[in-house]
Amino acid sequence: MGRSLNYAAKWIGTRKPSNTIEQESLAEAFFTNQDVLTSQSVLVRESIQNAIDAKSPAIDGPVRMYFKLSETSSDIANKYFATLYPRITAAGLQGTCLPTADEKCRVLLVEDYNTTGLLGDISAEKPKSKTENSFWYFAWARGISGKNEGTRGKNGVGKIVFPRSSKIKSQLIYSVRNWGTTVNQGILFGNALLKIHEFEGAKYESDCRWMQEDENTGEHRPFVSDELIKSFREDWKILRQPDEHGTSIVIPYCDGDFSAQNLVQCIIQDYFVALLDGTVECKVIDFDGAEIQLDSETIEQHLAELDDHLLTRTSKNATEIRALCSLYRAKINDEVFTVSLGIGTDGSANKWGDAQLTDDQVNSIHATLDGGGVVEFKIETLIPQEIGKKAIRNKDWFSVLIKSKTDVNSQAVFAREGILIPAAADRTIRVKDFVTLVTVTSGPLADALGQAEGPSHERWSAEESKFKEKYVKSHGEELIRYVKDSANRVTKLFMTKQNELEDSLFAKWFPKTDDTGSGTRKKPGKNPRTTKPGQMVDGFRYEKIDSGFKILPSAENPAPVGSRAIVKAGYSQLFGGSPLSLSSDDFDLQDHQGSLIGVEVIKWNQNQMEFKITQKNFEIRFKNFDKYRDITVGVSK
Repeated sequence: MGRSLNYAAKWIGTRKPSNTIEQESLAEAFFTNQDVLTSQSVLVRESIQNAIDAKSPAIDGPVRMYFKLSETSSDIANKYFATLYPRITAAGLQGTCLPTADEKCRVLLVEDYNTTGLLGDISAEKPKSKTENSFWYFAWARGISGKNEGTRGKNGVGKIVFPRSSKIKSQLIYSVRNWGTTVNQGILFGNALLKIHEFEGAKYESDCRWMQEDENTGEHRPFVSDELIKSFREDWKILRQPDEHGTSIVIPYCDGDFSAQNLVQCIIQDYFVALLDGTVECKVIDFDGAEIQLDSETIEQHLAELDDHLLTRTSKNATEIRALCSLYRAKINDEVFTVSLGIGTDGSANKWGDAQLTDDQVNSIHATLDGGGVVEFKIETLIPQEIGKKAIRNKDWFSVLIKSKTDVNSQAVFAREGILIPAAADRTIRVKDFVTLVTVTSGPLADALGQAEGPSHERWSAEESKFKEKYVKSHGEELIRYVKDSANRVTKLFMTKQNELEDSLFAKWFPKTDDTGSGTRKKPGKNPRTTKPGQMVDGFRYEKIDSGFKILPSAENPAPVGSRAIVKAGYSQLFGGSPLSLSSDDFDLQDHQGSLIGVEVIKWNQNQMEFKITQKNFEIRFKNFDKYRDITVGVSK
């Protein structure tokens, strides 16, 4: 390609041992949910999260982040990557991956300040302790993390988002730290995320490193030469000075979607909580040198610049974020009306059945909300018991913040230790005329929920391996349901019977009928009664059976073969509203599955099942419900 090498340091690989399974890394698959997180937001989330976890205990004030976009010459890029290009080609990543020989290099520089830098011995040997060994876990580990309890990221996979954002799948890292007797030691290295490849007659592992190789042992170590580091800082226009602790990451040939506007949008969307409470400050520097400062004082100034066309399905628009910022500022300034809700009377489980408000509390809540104020529900929570341990379950708490906002119909927003969990909310539940923010601060609850997040921290799931392997299954599932449903539940506690939380998809109830099958629809505003056997609507008939119910085709106008519908069931509500918009902590309908004849299940979703009719005489049975509670059943086409 006409590239020349004028740099002593070169890219090196690790030979793949024989008699080992050949398997490519699956880490990138964790970051492909573009309808929830864009490639830019994934990188922003990982960068800021790592920096907050690495905050220096010796420094007061926020973590400072710089995201700088620039362009450098092909000569500079070739100087550092000429020996990597043949390996990229060997790995089969050529084509759009490789830049042309004279192509200018778009660069994204990510730097954190007021942090410790990558600590630990720079040997490739795995440390015996996680304590102060962040270098090894960053440079040499994937799928395991050096972070302990109380930190935000725990999966050890997120670091791949940096080379993943590069056309040549690579990154260069410069870190300044105090380690041992060395003051302000700078280390310099790089890595590339390729594929298993054959190069110069040998097979190599997928990862390549830009490091120095010991001639005697073959060990790969970062560069520590002051002269080399000085040249690197000048070539890539590094902002960090040699005495400023922290880490700088150069992403060469960064994805074309990266722009200052996108970065600002992602920072505000995912970290408005951390910006407002002063945990972090960010500066975005555009290609032309224009600077955008994001902190607790300036965040609202930039909301008007948000482009709603860039949003994912879980993102909030500028109006919603402005309301959320106002809501969280009230909490920071201690300008909220606080209501405490304890665990149920027996104290053995996280459940909402015993949650009650006094008349005085309800009146104060409405007065606060009607006056434009914020209500904070502080909710006591039981932490899941760890597998194999018999200790009494510990307690912690979290907050649900609520503020009235006319003409909004949105999902609750969830934040754990300042980072938003964008897909934590139940997509079927929206709260009309309220903005709600659920916040979990550091502590045992945050640690548990962190284990329930995947590498991209987009949702909570009891099936995440770290969570499932640590906690008693029933306790873990109970906790996640309890937190995820909190905004819905506390709103129902103070809403009147005219509340508007019910799911519009199932607002059409079974009509009340007489013995002949004719009948009239219930009048609006009344609580729907428990569905009675023999009722018919839209081609379906409901019958009660022992501990459950069944759905059959109606006798006169049966639903035709090939049609699709959704059946939804719910226990009758204590606080008004639709029984069918039940909390997910009541039950999952799939757990009550009985016989399914003549239907094909398309999807299960908590208390509902979507299905397709495959036979004329179909029958759907569900069983084993709480015999002391009434059930309402609905079917929607």
